[in-house]
Amino acid sequence: MARIFRTLCTQCHLVKASGADGLCDECRSKYKRWTIYQKFKGSSIARYGRKWYKLRQSILKRDSYLCQECLRNGKYQVAEDVDHIVPLTQGGTDDESNLQSLCHECHKIKTARESQTRYK
Repeated sequence: MARIFRTLCTQCHLVKASGADGLCDECRSKYKRWTIYQKFKGSSIARYGRKWYKLRQSILKRDSYLCQECLRNGKYQVAEDVDHIVPLTQGGTDDESNLQSLCHECHKIKTARESQTRYK
């Protein structure tokens, strides 16, 4: 068990009970949330939530982490993105049957093609 001292917190500079790291409980909680945010801020967890992250991981695993478009063309490419076959804007869902793994290049091309047809 960590020893508790009443010392000056290194963050808020108030005399509070602080642990060996020099932080009071309140600052430690803020620091923990901040480090979690920094870890995931650019990830799909931060943007879409844990449910999407888990679904995304299961789709990548289902497709053996291979781009499905490249496989249809006889190539092997690592998949980085999970794409809606029928876009959400056109009535698609987050159902597993409507999701596929794509490499970044194929995803970019498909998204550009869909946005052109959407605005015609």
